[in-house]
Amino acid sequence: MSPTRKPSPTPLTDIPANHKDFGYLKSVKHSGGKTYLVFDRAIFYSGDAANAYAGAHGMETPVPNDYVIVNENKKLRTLLVSPSVQLFESIAMGHAPPDDNVKGPFSDLEKFLTDHPDYAPHTPFNLHYDASGRVDRIQEQFVP
Repeated sequence: MSPTRKPSPTPLTDIPANHKDFGYLKSVKHSGGKTYLVFDRAIFYSGDAANAYAGAHGMETPVPNDYVIVNENKKLRTLLVSPSVQLFESIAMGHAPPDDNVKGPFSDLEKFLTDHPDYAPHTPFNLHYDASGRVDRIQEQFVP
């Protein structure tokens, strides 16, 4: 039996300079009293940027619904979660307008990822990192 690798946080150098990120949450892990997100970074283009990207890559323009999500790098990152993380839920997590972006407990995210393996890994989220590089805000990104 091979040894089990413990997740470790992504180094601060891999976190965007603006402390914001976008992508897909694959799972939540707990190890050593800490919580980690397994995260697949992507890029969200909207408006003119979405149409420029689509045009340059042979995609339909104008882009449907005014956005395109690009996920060319499938590297999974393991991110340390702040104990004071805030979660904001929207449509995929069960809230309908005008009640989207409802603040919820982190346990809602764990339940969502576990209970909906068919579409949860394809639901995009915006992340924010604190000065220590820990995820301190998670907000579901509504996409039509």
